[in-house]
Amino acid sequence: MNKVLFKYLLSGYFKTVVKVILITYCFGIIFNLFEEIEFFKNLNVTILKPLIFTSLFIPSMILKLMPFIIFVSGMWFLFNLRNSSDLLTLKVYGYSNFKIFFILAFSSFVFGWIILFAFNPITSTMMKYYLQNKSESA
Repeated sequence: MNKVLFKYLLSGYFKTVVKVILITYCFGIIFNLFEEIEFFKNLNVTILKPLIFTSLFIPSMILKLMPFIIFVSGMWFLFNLRNSSDLLTLKVYGYSNFKIFFILAFSSFVFGWIILFAFNPITSTMMKYYLQNKSESA
């Protein structure tokens, strides 16, 4: 039963993390697209160029905001856990607040290392390409 509850906690938490990342991605697209369009308004370019530059910039922005994304998703998940009375069920099965917090904190720590080693080189390359092409366009 403990493995089922453990999987329930992790799957719910990472679903919340993905939701917050997608929300941040959408806001990033909206705000950065306006900035890119403003940058290219006096130049004779199509809408495709600001879209490409926005898609190159957003992953780096999300990587920089990842600590806040983890924090907000953790708070959102715990708030939803408490409001759905699942917290009471977890406590009946022997999960203390500290154990729940430790599970989420350790999984966030491992997730952070994976993000750091897997996506940081990719986003650095994308950001380098973004800055080189944007400086050439100006």
